[in-house]
Amino acid sequence: MKPILFELGNIVVYSYGTMLALAFVAGYFLILRKSKELGLAPERLADFAILLAVAAIVGARLMYVAIGWEYYSTRPLAIFNLPEGGLSFHGGAIAAIIVGVWYIRRQNLPLGPVADGVAPAFALGVALARIGCLLNGCCYGLPTAVPWAFDASFLHDLPRHPTQLYESLAMLVVFFYLFSQEQHQHFSGYLLILFTVLYSLVRFLIEFFRDVPAFMGPFSMAQVASIVIALVGIAWLILAERRHRLATDLAGVSK
Repeated sequence: MKPILFELGNIVVYSYGTMLALAFVAGYFLILRKSKELGLAPERLADFAILLAVAAIVGARLMYVAIGWEYYSTRPLAIFNLPEGGLSFHGGAIAAIIVGVWYIRRQNLPLGPVADGVAPAFALGVALARIGCLLNGCCYGLPTAVPWAFDASFLHDLPRHPTQLYESLAMLVVFFYLFSQEQHQHFSGYLLILFTVLYSLVRFLIEFFRDVPAFMGPFSMAQVASIVIALVGIAWLILAERRHRLATDLAGVSK
């Protein structure tokens, strides 16, 4: 682990913040690339990418603070200590979707195609951000004796499951899969819903190896949220796919 990449005088460059910034830069260029395919002015999607980044960070931090309010209520200044880590993916995703849909509607952008365009960017962003978690020593796994275990937490106590790396590698696979499916023949917006389902399933499985408290029975809060989101996403995929096929069949008959 290396929570601090380097220091220049009084300037401290944190690993987590650096990887988070790299994740958003990578997503920014992927979204700009999509603007050319959609025939949109790059600056319109550039503003969209920046807005998504801000919304995601704010939403992710607010949910993380809300979950850990017992700690932050007595340390209010720690709420703003973002460079050292502390974000909730679900909070960031919810905020980004709400703000993103609002912006797309306001700018009269094509909702479905833009959603397809940002899905791979989300996956790559998560993959890079989790490397930041590994360097920071947060989001660590349970102690274990598996051969690949190592000191993956800021506790510096025992070899643990490198769950940060598990999720990073899994989301890298999801990224390449979504990227390969950009020319899909499904309904518009399919890739974003697929990403939501895949991420939720990945997170649900990895949580079994993370050192987190139980929330409902044997499941953590993230697992409960993930399974609910996955079920909603799967239902949405099925219904939207049926509607798309019906519309396609009717269009073929009318010809």
